[in-house]
Amino acid sequence: MKLTSSQPLAEGQTLVSPGHIFELGFFSPNNSANKYVGIWHKTIFPRKVVSVANIEKALSVTDTLASFTINSNGNLELVDGKQSSIWSTNISVSSNGSAALLLDSGDFVVQDDIGAQLWRSFDYPVDTLLPMMLLGFDNKSGKRDVLTAWKSESDGSTGLFSVGLAPQIPTQIALSSTMFILFLFSLLLSQHHCAEVYNISSSQPLAQGQTLVSPCRIFELGFFSPNNNSDNNKEKPIAAADTLASLAITSNGNLELVDGKQNSVWSTNIPVPSNTSAAMLLDSGNFVVKVSIGAADQLWQSFDYPGDTLLPSMRLGFDSKSGKRNVLTAWKSESDPSTGMFLIGLTPQLPSQIVIRMN
Repeated sequence: MKLTSSQPLAEGQTLVSPGHIFELGFFSPNNSANKYVGIWHKTIFPRKVVSVANIEKALSVTDTLASFTINSNGNLELVDGKQSSIWSTNISVSSNGSAALLLDSGDFVVQDDIGAQLWRSFDYPVDTLLPMMLLGFDNKSGKRDVLTAWKSESDGSTGLFSVGLAPQIPTQIALSSTMFILFLFSLLLSQHHCAEVYNISSSQPLAQGQTLVSPCRIFELGFFSPNNNSDNNKEKPIAAADTLASLAITSNGNLELVDGKQNSVWSTNIPVPSNTSAAMLLDSGNFVVKVSIGAADQLWQSFDYPGDTLLPSMRLGFDSKSGKRNVLTAWKSESDPSTGMFLIGLTPQLPSQIVIRMN
């Protein structure tokens, strides 16, 4: 099915990609008063919306006469029940013989009457990066394609956070905010009823039941078991029943995680001048090892080893000399944080682009 001037999309109808992978239609997030035209995965539940047309100008949920169509000048247009324009592609089209199609990639395209592509949704990302979608910037026009968070779960308009490419070369992924506040959900971590410590040293390890807290109580570090699974801890899990595991500065000055039998599970494994080094959690969410408590010299930082989340001041990129790449990597499952199927990072070619690929 395609949208044309004679075949608009009305309330209750959906446009489905050829392989039944993606679907486009009207939706109201979280049963709110706002209604949008969006694209979602057809077979994933609960519904995951990946693109929205009228992101900044919602329809009323009570408007059942709105329609999505090709108008008389050949543009794709969303009109409300009173036929007022809510959103349009607003491009130059030679005739009104154009049509809109949803592809199996999730890209929604407008083509002219001979099949030439006039417009595509992939050039206007919202909050989701799909395979084959590119983020970047145009040095001539200054246009930047970024991912932007929704204002709330029921309001798709522009939120506080965006992620995109920095205009400098070599390019890096940067997360920005209209406020200096970090992720507010991290504050919920302080509700855990654990004994708090503020640094880890050779004489003060972190044990089960304790947490390391950042100075302003924004972030917290400790032992956890995702989804109450039997074990935890990235690529080399500790059994949830092991209550004697600890995280400490060893005799060689490295930060090390040992299990209850004192077997090494993980270590920073770096050259350290002495065992007076200490580990602390910063308000940025960065976990660092320094030469000593209060020292400025930083020996190691967790921001150099990203997991699946990009925080402000954390950077993704690549080192052309060593070949090392910092990428975000999905968990294997909700209860297993070992390396999953998907990763997101920068291409080594210049100008760099953000890509999603399978491991």
